[in-house]
Amino acid sequence: MDERIMIKTDGEIDLTIPKDFEEYDNTFDIYLHNTDEFIGTIWYDDGNDKEFTKYYGNVGYKIKEEYRGNNYALKALKLLKNVMLDDDVKTMFFSILPDNIASRKTVEKLGARILCYRPVPKKHKLYNIEGSLLVIYKFEMGDDKGERNKTKHHL
Repeated sequence: MDERIMIKTDGEIDLTIPKDFEEYDNTFDIYLHNTDEFIGTIWYDDGNDKEFTKYYGNVGYKIKEEYRGNNYALKALKLLKNVMLDDDVKTMFFSILPDNIASRKTVEKLGARILCYRPVPKKHKLYNIEGSLLVIYKFEMGDDKGERNKTKHHL
């Protein structure tokens, strides 16, 4: 197993700093715990750029197709929640296409609720890529310090 900096683990998956990133930027690789099995990525933003967050949300993730259906995105979101709270970011916003049922179910299992259905303006760069409507979810996180561990580990 190569040298990676682990940020959080639940014993099933690990969030690590991507080895090809020279500067830490709140993007994490997701690996099966203590393996070299890369299964996806997850990122967050502090949400201070309201125009960006309005259409993109402040959290995003992608699980490789062959690993979908195992709740890895939900597990990664739960780990990310603690990372975000460590950085005093207490709200997750998700921007999801209406027909992406799997992603919608994932964030709903986390506890996120629909904030609004947002039309994408025709001049916005997401209009042709993602369509003309987004479902915006919001998840307010509590500050459960008992769950959190700020220690970073090397694998």
